[in-house]
Amino acid sequence: MSKRSEEKKPRILVVDDEELIRTTLMIKLSSDFDATIVSSGNEAIAQMAEQSFDVVLTDLKMMGADGLDVLRAARQSSDGPDVIILTGYASLDSAVEALRQEAFDYLTKPIDHARLHRVLLRAVERRRLAAENRAITAENERLRNFYEVLLNEIEDALFAVDSSCRLVAANRTCRERVFEGRAAKDNGPIADALPPWLKQRSEKLFETVLEQKKPEVFEAAQSSNGVVRHYLVRLQPLAVLLRDPNGGLLALLTDITALKQLAQAESQAKKIEGISQLAITLNHEINNPLGIVLGQTHLLRQDIVSGDSAWEERLSIIEEQIQRIAQLTQKLRRLSTAKETDYIDDRKMIAI
Repeated sequence: MSKRSEEKKPRILVVDDEELIRTTLMIKLSSDFDATIVSSGNEAIAQMAEQSFDVVLTDLKMMGADGLDVLRAARQSSDGPDVIILTGYASLDSAVEALRQEAFDYLTKPIDHARLHRVLLRAVERRRLAAENRAITAENERLRNFYEVLLNEIEDALFAVDSSCRLVAANRTCRERVFEGRAAKDNGPIADALPPWLKQRSEKLFETVLEQKKPEVFEAAQSSNGVVRHYLVRLQPLAVLLRDPNGGLLALLTDITALKQLAQAESQAKKIEGISQLAITLNHEINNPLGIVLGQTHLLRQDIVSGDSAWEERLSIIEEQIQRIAQLTQKLRRLSTAKETDYIDDRKMIAI
């Protein structure tokens, strides 16, 4: 069995009210096409309502529904068959009307079967390509919707620009948090969408990334209503974009506000730890000599002559100052053992 016979033949609907022409066309077309033969326009319209055809070959002048009626019926569906008008009464008006109604071709009788065969194959090929194009368009739309949903689920802000720094796409997070309602139209200049806090840092870097094809990373801070948010901005060059073969770049903005606050808290904790260690050291260094001074003071009090008011007064002053120093060392001891929260109770955490 030949390869051609194994393949599915294109389906052709032939419409003509002359039996000899119908029989001749059936014989000529049967080897390459799956032909259905009808004798009137009304039958053809009924067949198209029930079955799918690749091409309709119809006579122009017939009783009842004529060839133009068959053509109009075929055009009612966006994926309807192409129609070839065949007539023995050629006229300029009928040809113009057929082409205005989007007939694929207009042929005259007597039939040139070689030419008819070529026209039918062209019509079948165009229909095949149109079907492929519709399938590709539908798949691209499906993928576009899929990636749009996927991008909008990403918590990071993301947008892409082409080689002319025009916006190609942006996810929901980017439009709401970064562009902040600015005119962020696809295929519009990215400069129209960028807020000042990002524009002043990134606009020149866009050109650098696009020219040198090297990624760039920087930090940017956004201040709104007294709340500061920090972003890590990564600019990644893209070799190819769907709408720009010269490429473009992808910008990814990650909110690092929580990391910044954590770093600040860690820094504060280290400061407190340093103060605590200093307090322990000072407490030790002061208490040792203070104990010696206090002991020597007690010895002096035992050695002085009873009733010597001058010495009594001096020793009382020394003991009083020793007590003051002792109170300071007690505060240092409490400081060295205090928890961090005892000293940062006035810190206010900003909700992220």
